[in-house]
Amino acid sequence: MRVASQREDPHNAIQFIHVLPNKGTRRMAHAEVHALGSGYQEDQNTGPVAYNVKKYGTDFFLVTPGTNLLAGEYGLSLNTIQDVFLFGIDA
Repeated sequence: MRVASQREDPHNAIQFIHVLPNKGTRRMAHAEVHALGSGYQEDQNTGPVAYNVKKYGTDFFLVTPGTNLLAGEYGLSLNTIQDVFLFGIDA
């Protein structure tokens, strides 16, 4: 991923997420609140993905998942922009 500066911590600049497709859109949810707010259940199918990074050239970081990815849809984004680059892994 291209970054403004390789001096900043890439884990603060880059988001790697697992998303769920829903009627033509993609959604990321961390938790659901039960009726009357009586607790929550984490959604294991979405959320942050652990990743590794290393410098690549002068303006880039090479991003790789920390573990093998399961089938599904994923997104990569910089915290400074609203665009998310989506890709999928087939079963």
